Amino acid sequence: MNDIPVKKPGEIIKGFGTIEITSTDIDVELISWTNSGLLDIVKETEDYLIINKPSGLSVHPGAGNANKTLVNVLIAEVKNLSIDNLRPGIVHRLDKNTSGLMIIAKNNKFHGEILKQFKDRHVEKLYVGITVGNNKNTKGMIDAPIGRNVNNRKTMEITTTNSKEALTIFNVVERFKGFDLTEFRILTGRTHQIRIHSKYVGHPLLGDPTYGNPIDKHGQYLHSKSIVFTDLSGNKVSVEIDIPDYFKQKIKEIKEN
Repeated sequence: MNDIPVKKPGEIIKGFGTIEITSTDIDVELISWTNSGLLDIVKETEDYLIINKPSGLSVHPGAGNANKTLVNVLIAEVKNLSIDNLRPGIVHRLDKNTSGLMIIAKNNKFHGEILKQFKDRHVEKLYVGITVGNNKNTKGMIDAPIGRNVNNRKTMEITTTNSKEALTIFNVVERFKGFDLTEFRILTGRTHQIRIHSKYVGHPLLGDPTYGNPIDKHGQYLHSKSIVFTDLSGNKVSVEIDIPDYFKQKIKEIKEN
């Protein structure tokens, strides 16, 4: 309830909120979607895939989009996936308009292990984004708790009410007139974390339709650039991928202007 596990069967619902129910007894059929052009596999082993998710693709089915998501592509294109109710293979997610690297679990053993690494903050994730305005600080850490927006449950906000710790390290790697190219390392994995924290410090992501301005057809310019974790054999796995072409074109336009 409101992202907090309910521990008592007699829990009283007070006011407005969101209740999420996860149960193996819920019988919902996942529809496969054959669209191999959306599945860009960067690395594959018997335990996992690492994919480059394109901007514009939702990770899993939700309200208004039941069968045109990454999960629907995965069940059509990948023979083995870990089982996690309605999100087979999914151990973490990227927002619809965020591109880049994602880990997909192919069996339950790896699924459980990588979830533990995420929980223990042993997975290193590096993002790059175009932020609006020139931040007076070229590097630093944003420490601001994130919770659901009480006035709009689909969005998040900085709040001390029903919130969770959120930590983001940022580093400006290149400056342009009116924009920064900024790298982000997230120490916690909250919904919309980088987008919310960027807005919080006064430099939202370019193109963010919810937290930024101006709006762009590609949505927020945010890319999951690299990811580091440990496989089941105890070996360190490090994968990095370049930003997409539309991202490069936007940087070129900013430089020319």
